[in-house]
Amino acid sequence: MKKIFGELNISYKVIILSAIIIGVIVGLLTSSLPLTIHGIIYSFPRHLISLILILSTAIIYPLAIFNNKKIKYTGLAISITSIIVFSIIAFSTNPYYEKVLKCSTESFYYDDTYKIYLEDEKYGKINVEYNEELNTYCMNVEFHTKGETKLVIDDQKGNVNKYDLTIGKNTFNLDIPEEEKGEEMNNTKIIINNNSYDIELENNETTNELLKQLPLEISMKELNGNEYYSYLDFNLKNNEEKVKNINTGDVMLYGDNCIVIFYKSFTTTYNYTRIGHINNIENLKEDLEKGKVIFK
Repeated sequence: MKKIFGELNISYKVIILSAIIIGVIVGLLTSSLPLTIHGIIYSFPRHLISLILILSTAIIYPLAIFNNKKIKYTGLAISITSIIVFSIIAFSTNPYYEKVLKCSTESFYYDDTYKIYLEDEKYGKINVEYNEELNTYCMNVEFHTKGETKLVIDDQKGNVNKYDLTIGKNTFNLDIPEEEKGEEMNNTKIIINNNSYDIELENNETTNELLKQLPLEISMKELNGNEYYSYLDFNLKNNEEKVKNINTGDVMLYGDNCIVIFYKSFTTTYNYTRIGHINNIENLKEDLEKGKVIFK
């Protein structure tokens, strides 16, 4: 009798140990059920194969691996229980799928100081993170349902932009007018000695950051008989290059906080970041000698 019960005890120990192993494996396998089921909702039938694979593996695994009937049936019970539990979790939570909505570029700049969200938050949530591979900020979004809403970008300095966003099955369409940034740049002027000058701005991060500081009034000093310069109270992102040829009317950034306006053409060995170019240059030197400079 003792021998029989001893064998039974060993048998149950094996069953319990096997059940723990099955539970861990099946638990890890079926824990992806909610995401897979949500994926089917948005991109049927692409995730259907994944769902079939998960369910079939969870059920077949304990039946195929073990010979002991008790272990087989215990494992099957664990698999079915796990499938039911994670399926309930999937259908009791809001389905979603993740996308990178839009990364920051020179013409569409933002960073983690901006407040960015969907006008109707039932469509999803946005998180702005720095992408080290792309070396820029990106909007990571969880879409919760299909429909139409607006992407709201608030730089928290009084500038709020809204863009139409259409959300479909695992797809989206973000309507960003290409000319929007261009219009802002084309409307920028420089006032020197109460005279207005049109400036054609470069499309880069330096210019985008400068635009956020407008209107900006600075006092400039003459240097080298060809330029006026002023050190700003703040820094701008720079992208220096060897410009070689300077043209009258060029506006550039030296370092990360020194704005330079050139009133003569010449060659140089210095590196600058291009900001823009003043077109009407007839009285540029005379006005720079007499008055303050206002970017607006």
